[in-house]
Amino acid sequence: MNIIIVLIVLILLLLTSIPVGIALYLTGFLFIVFTTDISLNFIGQVIVGGVDKFSLLAVLFFLIAGNLLTRGTVVRGLVGIAKTMVGFLRGGLPMSGVVACGLFGSVSGSNVATLAAIGGMMMPAMREEGYDPQFTTGLMTSNAILGVIIPPSIPMIIYCAITNSSIGRLFIAGVLPGVLIIICMCVYCYFYAKIRHIAKTSFPTPKEILISFKEGIGGLLVPIIIFGGIYSGFFTATEASVVATVYAYIAELFIFREMSFKEAYKITIEACVMTGVIMFIVVGAVLFGNYLSLEQVPLAVTKFISANVSTKFAFITLIIIFLIFLGMVLELVAAMLIITPVFMPSVAKFGIDPIHFGMIIILGLAIGFITPPVGLNLYVASSMTKMELSKVIKATLPFVIILIISFLLVAYFPTISLWLPKILLGSS
Repeated sequence: MNIIIVLIVLILLLLTSIPVGIALYLTGFLFIVFTTDISLNFIGQVIVGGVDKFSLLAVLFFLIAGNLLTRGTVVRGLVGIAKTMVGFLRGGLPMSGVVACGLFGSVSGSNVATLAAIGGMMMPAMREEGYDPQFTTGLMTSNAILGVIIPPSIPMIIYCAITNSSIGRLFIAGVLPGVLIIICMCVYCYFYAKIRHIAKTSFPTPKEILISFKEGIGGLLVPIIIFGGIYSGFFTATEASVVATVYAYIAELFIFREMSFKEAYKITIEACVMTGVIMFIVVGAVLFGNYLSLEQVPLAVTKFISANVSTKFAFITLIIIFLIFLGMVLELVAAMLIITPVFMPSVAKFGIDPIHFGMIIILGLAIGFITPPVGLNLYVASSMTKMELSKVIKATLPFVIILIISFLLVAYFPTISLWLPKILLGSS
């Protein structure tokens, strides 16, 4: 009975537009205080323990590196490389936007930053080439979620922190699912352009290829540094975040020289504030999750699943449906922090690799960025394009279907997530 009341209180708090972190914290705090005999010291221990993890330092440093490179010259360079790679195909310009989202995701780790930076450049360019505004808005709004699928990804770091999984392994696991989404989206762009008889452009000359890679190499070095260091064993994923940050400062301040020290300082402060917001959500979710544990909710869920779900396929199907609906009403990090500990006993029972499960959770909840009513990307895109929210939602529908198909493939075929980590890092 207490759990039902707790969920009602949490939903009511969220409906009043209280920030997610505060809603989770208040709910967990009040119910621990008034429905249990546990001392307040326990709450303090939970709060400190929830964020006292070395791996969470990567959140701060990847945010700093991503924000620095986002504001600098990297965006133009990555878009130029994307155009060189696929721009000559039919539907090449929107394909370039898709590929650029993937490349930029390997730098920023943020879906909103990806939408603002790549969408802000590509949507006007596509409209000038005769592409329908709804198509361009839907395409860029949807593909911005590559910012949290293509590593480095903040949700991946947080998932690994609460499950004690390898960040480097999960980073590498995100590569092929991201590539799968890019391929599916590019195929759609090809047929869209073919049906509408949109002409393709000429193949780039060797000089144009050289110029584009010269301008974009600054951004491409970031994933090379991160994955090269992790794969070689030279440093951990957390240490990679520090190296990426140092590189970002050197590149923007001394190599590209398009950013002042004052701007870099301001961006660093903004990243620190953003990290504080994320950590508050972590604290709130950890406290709320501990209350659920005290009420033995994970055990109850495990017993329910054991009694009603007999196969791995059925369990994954249940998780898929649950994640898609949960992503519609709750922010990704908060939802992940709450449900991961609840389902981990069942994950172990069915022999599902935690890395594969991490990709299922992150991809499933990421679709929530483009589904109402919470869908953050929908509101950002509406603000950027001055398009009515209802039209933005309608514009994203074909791409939501593509993302769900990609999600199903990743969920039901673990090899898509686990093959590359196994090849590069060996069996877990």
